Amino acid sequence: MKVIRFIPRVIAVAFMIGMISSCGVSDSGSSSTGTEPIDGEPTSLGAVGNGFSTSVMGITDMEMGVTQQNGDISTIRFEGRFIDDNLIPAAAGLLELAESNSDMSLDGNQMSGTREFRITTKGFQDVFPDGSCLTIINYDAKEGDTYRKKMSGGDLVRKVVKVSNDDDFPWGFMYIKTVKVEETGSRIPGVSKIVYYGNHKFGLVGMDIIFEDGSERMLNVFSDNYNE
Repeated sequence: MKVIRFIPRVIAVAFMIGMISSCGVSDSGSSSTGTEPIDGEPTSLGAVGNGFSTSVMGITDMEMGVTQQNGDISTIRFEGRFIDDNLIPAAAGLLELAESNSDMSLDGNQMSGTREFRITTKGFQDVFPDGSCLTIINYDAKEGDTYRKKMSGGDLVRKVVKVSNDDDFPWGFMYIKTVKVEETGSRIPGVSKIVYYGNHKFGLVGMDIIFEDGSERMLNVFSDNYNE
């Protein structure tokens, strides 16, 4: 791992994970890969008490952590407060987006909620309310691997576009190898696609939000615990 000088602004990843990966209600059926439970053993990334963080402009007082682990499925609770749009222009629309999300509870500007993820030594997946799942990152993935799930408004598709052979992703004070996955079909208002970055030791390490106007927002993600 190559070391660089980089100090992240740490707030919390809860808002982005909860909002991005759960928009829309999934149908129960899918015939594509990535919809069966991922292999591997439960890991400390999904252990009760583990916390996650990142920088999210427009959200403050954020907390996110694992509150329950049942085998390889972890329940992650998140909470925070939306900042007034007039004070932080980048926050515009976040509250409205949260209001449309079934995983979130809103009380004024305060939001909270829970999500379930399957987190193992092989990767991590969304676990939807109906018990179905879809892979986000498989550490053993090959370029071109595609994970597809039928949703109420169209297919949610995640495609592996790069598997690093070199330490080329800037994260914290270092560069690391990653699996890069592009997601389309999330139907989030104003969002064109989402790019996930995963590392076999550090888990989900980054998300790049690509908006329909061509702008983007890159978020590094940090976990208190790491894989062995």
